[in-house]
Amino acid sequence: MTIETLTTALVAATFTVPAPVARRTRRSSAAVLRDRRLIGRIRASLVRDPAAVVRAIDVLFGRQTEDEQIARQTRWTNERGFRQNHARRGSELAAIIAHGRLNGVPEKVLLRGPALDDAREIASWYVNTQLLDLARARVEEADYLQALEDAERVAAAQDEADNAGTLGDEHC
Repeated sequence: MTIETLTTALVAATFTVPAPVARRTRRSSAAVLRDRRLIGRIRASLVRDPAAVVRAIDVLFGRQTEDEQIARQTRWTNERGFRQNHARRGSELAAIIAHGRLNGVPEKVLLRGPALDDAREIASWYVNTQLLDLARARVEEADYLQALEDAERVAAAQDEADNAGTLGDEHC
């Protein structure tokens, strides 16, 4: 074996990286059920509530990088904001929404007619991905805040019980 062959073999071995093995994380059936419910609620909101469509487009546009927002196209593959085929129209709809908000137009009527239909179709592409992630985060935050409130109530009840016990001892 020559030096050249050995060097080529070492370089090939060094720069040959095995493909990552995609591990599928096992999710509990409760989490899967929660996600299905959230997806159903998101889809229903997009169908019946124009304000939900407006918020979805606004959120998706907000997730675009700054240069993508300016260019009104997708430049990065980062799973955030609009896909390439939705970027231009989604950005136009976001501009309509921003202009309407500046003029005090209620969310329900910011988009109407074909614009609302376009926005609804674009938003529907992201129900199982970005919109679901955002809904999950809100649910988790609400659960966390509820747990904090419950802990505060338990602590207050415990303090009252401790104070009642102390007061009872002093009167004896």
